Formats: sequence, structure tokens, C-alpha cells
Amino acid sequence: MPIPAPTPVAVLGATGLVGRRILERLARHPWFRIQEVAASERSVGRRLEDLIPSELAERLGPDASDLRLQPMAAGFRSPLVLSALPSAAAREVEPRLADAGHRVVSNASAFRADPAIPLVIPEINPDHLELLSAGEGGIVTNPNCAVAPMALALAPLHRTFGLRSVVATTFQAVSGAGRGGPTVLELSDNVFPSIPGEEEKVEREPQKLLGTLRDGQVVPADFAVSATTTRVPVLHGHMVDLSVALERRASVDQIRSAMEEFAATPGLPSLPGPPLFVSRD
Repeated sequence: MPIPAPTPVAVLGATGLVGRRILERLARHPWFRIQEVAASERSVGRRLEDLIPSELAERLGPDASDLRLQPMAAGFRSPLVLSALPSAAAREVEPRLADAGHRVVSNASAFRADPAIPLVIPEINPDHLELLSAGEGGIVTNPNCAVAPMALALAPLHRTFGLRSVVATTFQAVSGAGRGGPTVLELSDNVFPSIPGEEEKVEREPQKLLGTLRDGQVVPADFAVSATTTRVPVLHGHMVDLSVALERRASVDQIRSAMEEFAATPGLPSLPGPPLFVSRD
């Protein structure tokens, strides 16, 4: 399917926490135009403006905020679909849209482990998009919320020195659990020492992100990850503590240089400066 510019975009799960973040990123974006929005059955037919914060509706402008929410089974016209669906719904909806010719970018974990489906951080492995066939639909996934910064820190070390093993402890914010997760009150003066299902993602996804393409699928990088994931009383922003064993010895100055010189994909309008900041503390 040809991709016009600016590209019309459909957002699935537009009224949820992740969906709203996607809408924020699309507001006044030079490459994309919000053409369609979809949500659960209870929201179908209502105007987007009525279900999102007023300041977000103002940023989006009347063309987007006045859109009516469609059902997930709608026949979307947009070539690009950004999905903020939960994993169970994503597993059902996203392959159907890909089969219909849409390029689906999924925030869910449902297809991240599939070696034939790209798991992408643009600063690390944009070449994995070669798994998508030209002119056809397909699914692209993004990583777990704690894996994203973790993989960015590991990428220059893996490329320069090689990774043998990684021990990771995450300190994940309340917002990362979404609706239905623990409340700030429940986490006040408290830490949840385990997040169900999270450790498996942290132990599996970095190798795929840092892997290579071979015979139409991703071959994961060969290093071990051992993870402990915790929920902490912080509203937004995750922290990851990493202990890394390298394949070859390196000084602190060499490691610092590798991380500071790590370059991002140029020309992305919403990308900040260097993707990594190395503190001198």
C-alpha cells in the first residue's frame, strides 16, 4: 500500500493511557495526520474530544478532536495503524488489519517474541523493518517499557565490546501498570517486589532488539539476561539498574566514549539530541 505524506493514521485504543500518549506525539506532527480513532464498544460513536483531557483536545485541533470513535472491527482507510490495545485484543485485531494491507505498529506484547515480526527501537535496529514485505501489510512491535531504555544503554556496549551477560533490576513507575494496576495509595511507603509476567519480557526482548536478520527472521544476540522487576511509588518514569559482563575488557573511559558517541537515526522530527546522556558523577 503506498504511503502518502502526511500519512493518515488510525489510533486504536485512543482513549486509554497509552492511546492518549500516542495522540500527544501525533499532535502537529509534520509526517502524520490523525484520520481515524477507535476504542472499546462503550465509547463507539462518541466524539474524541469528549473522552480526552481538554488540553489534549486543544493541542490536537478541531480536525482530530472532532473525530467519532469507531469500533475495532471497522474497515479503516488509513495505511498506518498505531495500536494501544491490550495484548488479548491485539492478538485478535492486529493480524486482521495486517492481512487487510495495513502497517500496524503495536504497543502490546502479543507478537514481540515472534522471530518473523520486527521488534524495533529506531535508534538501534531500523534494519529489522526489512522483514516487512514492500507494498504489503504487516505488524511492527515496540519493546516493553523498561526494556526500551535498557536496550539503548546496552546497544553501544554490545556493538563495541560484546555482551556476555546482564543482570537487571527495574524500578517501574505506577503509570506503567495502566488502569487496574496498583494505586499511588497502595504503593505509598511501599514497593511491590515482583511484577507478574514482566521479568520474562526483560529477559527476552533485549536479545531480539540487538539480534541480526537471517533467512527472513531475527536471530537473537547471544547473551544471558537475569531480571528482577519491581513497582515503586513513582508516578512516571522507570529506572533500570544494570550489571554487565563484557566479552572483552574495557576501561571506564572506553565505555563512556562508546555510549556518548552512540548516534541515533538522523532526521526524525521528534527525536531529542544524543539518545544517551552519560553522567560524570
